[in-house]
This record gives sequence, structure tokens and C-alpha cells, in this order.
Amino acid sequence: MKVIQHGLGLMGRMAVKMMVQKGIEVVGAVDSYKEYWGKDLGEVVGLDKKLGIKVSEDTESVLKNVKADIVANASVSYMEKLAPTIYPYLDAGMNFASISEELSYPWHKYPKLAKELDDRAKKNKVTVVATGVNPGSGMDLMPLTYAGGCWNVNRIKVQRVLDGSPYSPTRGAKRFGVDPAAFSQGAKEKTVPLHTGLYESLTMVSDGLGWKLDNIYEYWTPLISQSLRETKNYTIKPGTTSGWKQSAVGTMGGEVKIELEIYFMIKPDPVEDGVTIGNTIWIEGEPSMCIREGGGSVERGDLVTSGKLVNILPAAIAARPGLLAVKDLPPAPPLPDIK
Repeated sequence: MKVIQHGLGLMGRMAVKMMVQKGIEVVGAVDSYKEYWGKDLGEVVGLDKKLGIKVSEDTESVLKNVKADIVANASVSYMEKLAPTIYPYLDAGMNFASISEELSYPWHKYPKLAKELDDRAKKNKVTVVATGVNPGSGMDLMPLTYAGGCWNVNRIKVQRVLDGSPYSPTRGAKRFGVDPAAFSQGAKEKTVPLHTGLYESLTMVSDGLGWKLDNIYEYWTPLISQSLRETKNYTIKPGTTSGWKQSAVGTMGGEVKIELEIYFMIKPDPVEDGVTIGNTIWIEGEPSMCIREGGGSVERGDLVTSGKLVNILPAAIAARPGLLAVKDLPPAPPLPDIK
């Protein structure tokens, strides 16, 4: 299996390290960061050895020199920016696996782009798929998997509560410990980044259950701390934002059928905030279920997302051609380490 790594941010670098550990042959690398151009990939990702692969500034120069089975992509979240970068790989006969949130289930929000990708992938007999923690697992694939044990399903709710304390002050500067009005204004103007992917997760669940939703609502609200919260990176004063809550709700026949909500905050407090760190899935039906998840995907979402990207590579190569979702592929267990 020969792989081109496109995107060398935190999770892209983690993915390369995992691939080397698993004995996967990385044959090329692309990134937009000028400081990486021309440097050895091993040096860029922090390995103690060189890989003999120079990081390139564009796809075309890589495709002139190497041939791969699949591209592992960790570049951008948004379909309109990502789609043009996918086409050259598909035309070169390469499969494409990504952690892009909007690529995880684009048929509803971007039907034209989704069809173009699907048609192009089928024409070149390759597969396009996106994976990750959210979307790609906790709020879509896992609820669908557990719902498979129900005779009937009436309603699904998923709650994800994350502690943003490990976020660097730079990444959290406009989100944590700020005036709630300033946060709200920035969120409206999209200068304060929120979570991407709830819409995709919700539509993946509804389609997986065969539900035709009447309406989908998305909303967010700043969370205001009532107490002093201190971490290594943040001092959250009372009256400032401890984070935010973001939700997507799907209705059918005037009833809420799917509800997905994320709390992204500094030091969530069960007493003050009413929530506990972790993922919880509630399924109302026959039988009803409640599934609680902690650990990896909550505490190390970056590591889990990178792992899912690497582990899905064989399944993506073997899958039928076209644009697919993780629900269309078999489970992707961890690949063995090189011996």
C-alpha cells in the first residue's frame, strides 16, 4: 500500500508517524505551509530519521514523480475548498481518504459537489471517503450501530462534552474567557470558529435510519462561567465565556427525532454546568438504550482521528468506487505494527 499524505497539520503529522509504525509506504507529501517545502518528511513530522521524501507545495509536482494507491488527506474542513484538490488525485487513479468534516456526508448540503465527486470517482474506479471522531464515529456511526440492536427507533440524542483546557491560548483566544457579547458577534461573523460537522452527522443518521426529516435546525449559545476556572493555558473569570454549546436538531412530523449537541468548554463542572465530560447516546425505542463513552475520543480526539484515517486506508482501497460514507464501509480495526 503506497500513500501520499496531503496536509501536515497536527493530525496529518500524527498520521504519517502511525503509517511509518505500521510499515505503510509513504511515497509523497503535500502541504501549503512554506516552511515545510523541500524539507524531508521525517524531519517535518518529528521522526528520528529521514524518510527520503521532500514535502511539496502542490499536488501536480507530486503526481509527476510518484504513483500511490491512496491519498490520506488532513487539510481543510470545507467542501468548496477541498473538492478542487481532490480531482487531480482521482484523475490519476488514486483513492482518497480524508478527515474533512464536510466531506463526511455532503449529499444534503452540497448535492452538486457530491455528485461531481461521485461521478469522477466512479469514472476513475476509485473511492472517496471521510472519517474521524466527529463526524465519522461518535455522533453518527456509533448511534447507527447501536440502533441496529433495536426493533424500533423513535428518537436519538447524542451529547458530547469536551474539555478545551489543552487547547493552546492561540487557538482558544476568541472562544474562552471572553465577553459573551464579543463571542456571539464573532460567531455570527465567523471570526470565532465553532464546530464543523453536526449537520453532516445528523443527515448521516437520518439517512441511515431511512427518516425523511422535515426540518433541520442548527444553533449555538455561549456558556458563561459563574466561577473562577484556572488551567495551565486559561484563567476564566466569572461572567466570561467558559465555552459554548452547539446543537443540530432534526424534526419529522413536528416531533424532534434526532438531537446532537456539543459542549466545548474549560473544565466542565457537573454541578455548575450540569454536564460531565464524555459522549452519551440515548436511543428511545424497542428496546431503549443509553451508551456512555469516555477516554480516547474525548480526551485525545486528535490521536483517535489520525488513527481512524490510517486504519481506514485498506477498506477505502477495497471499497466500491464512488463517494461513500463510513456507514457504507466495514469496520476498520487497527492495523498491525511493522515487525
